[in-house]
Amino acid sequence: RQLCAQALVQFLLDYPLGERRLQQHLEALAANLEYQHAAGRLSALGALRDVIARFPRDAVETHATFFFVPLVARLGADEDPACRRAAGEALTALLKRVAGTSAGGKLLALAVGWGVRPSGD
Repeated sequence: RQLCAQALVQFLLDYPLGERRLQQHLEALAANLEYQHAAGRLSALGALRDVIARFPRDAVETHATFFFVPLVARLGADEDPACRRAAGEALTALLKRVAGTSAGGKLLALAVGWGVRPSGD
């Protein structure tokens, strides 16, 4: 699984893909975060962490919100401790990559928005 995930990330880095095709691959990767078996989710989380670490910074910034939401969901909802840990590692990598950028500001605003309750509650 790890070798396949590495091959996928290398393909995404090396093969000239248009934005639409790249988005399709990233969506498929994100969909695998919901895989039934923990081993599959771990593989998808590792691949996503590698995408975050190895893609050019501008590409990570472009897709930061798309990465952020499913990673936060995995961190809070996964039953498997190894998956939660991997989601936390990928989320940490993402936040470090976009720190100090407008994308980082958007992620912060999202997180703060989730934490703030409407005054009527």
